[in-house]
Amino acid sequence: MTNSKSKHCMRCNRCTLKFDHHCIFVNNCIGKLNYRVFIKLILSLEIIEIMNIIVIALTLTLPAFRFSYEHTTLVINFIRSVSFCGFTTHLICFHIYLHFKKMSTIEFLLNRRNNQVPQRIENNETNIKGFEESNDESKIG
Repeated sequence: MTNSKSKHCMRCNRCTLKFDHHCIFVNNCIGKLNYRVFIKLILSLEIIEIMNIIVIALTLTLPAFRFSYEHTTLVINFIRSVSFCGFTTHLICFHIYLHFKKMSTIEFLLNRRNNQVPQRIENNETNIKGFEESNDESKIG
């Protein structure tokens, strides 16, 4: 018996119950059985990066701290942590949004792709990026 939300992943070559997406970072499909673990993973990464940012910021702002060439790795790690924290924050917010919309990542992507198809306007004209299309064939050419 299959569920309507079960999908076959071409990368994993297996079916996943309530398929959400294939995560390239964990190299696995995310679905019903591991979605909570995935959310815990990204929340844990967020907490670790925030702690890393705080520790580095406190280290760099200590009165006794004198910046030298050897401390370049601290600054690089700080920039990396801020960037990665922004990525994980976006990912967490995206999954909160999906939760409230009661949809999976794959459903969101399919809806987004389908909504990019031009919609017809009432007078049977479509304006896409400056190009107008109408039923008057005399304007063509």
